[in-house]
Amino acid sequence: MKYLREAMEDYEYFRLLDEAGEDAWVTDVTRTVAPKTFQWEHDWRAMLDWRRKVAEKILGTLDEVPPGPPADLSATGAIESVELAFTAPPDADLAGYDIYYAIYEGDAFFGGRLGADATSAVVTNLPPGRDVTLWIRAFDENGNRSDESESVTATPLSADDDDDAEDDDTVGGDGFSPNLVSVSDGDSADSESDAAADGEPDDAGGCGC
Repeated sequence: MKYLREAMEDYEYFRLLDEAGEDAWVTDVTRTVAPKTFQWEHDWRAMLDWRRKVAEKILGTLDEVPPGPPADLSATGAIESVELAFTAPPDADLAGYDIYYAIYEGDAFFGGRLGADATSAVVTNLPPGRDVTLWIRAFDENGNRSDESESVTATPLSADDDDDAEDDDTVGGDGFSPNLVSVSDGDSADSESDAAADGEPDDAGGCGC
């Protein structure tokens, strides 16, 4: 009953914010605890903080100053992937980054999420031989999101382009699926992928590619 009551309270919060025209904000702040369809936060402290943000948004007391966007974004094609590097914004309350990508004009797919310490990323399981455009948005501890960074374009390579790579025809070409795309922190080989794309087009504005 406790969880049912809390879920009903959250629904009422969402309804109030929707009626105030804040449905896009609800989507953004919810993504901080549920970045994709089948992945959500299990830390009760994080969930309490998320509910605090929602309540403060309703009361009008929430800090809503967004961080600056990442700068100096660069991209290099690798085997069925793209390696990104960027410069972090200077904001003290920076909490992380969301990576977006497009293969065709008008696409805007959510690739995954990085922590605040990241300054590079690897976006994997991309279709080889196709130009992929990528951009990043930073977000702070209250879920405020920056403007989009400048977009960059790179072409993932085929395994056949690397003499040392094993053949792998499971990804790319007609077999490409956004559900397979994932993002990991390029600064740490041991970092855990924070979010894989759910394959759903994102409403983050899209790229101008």
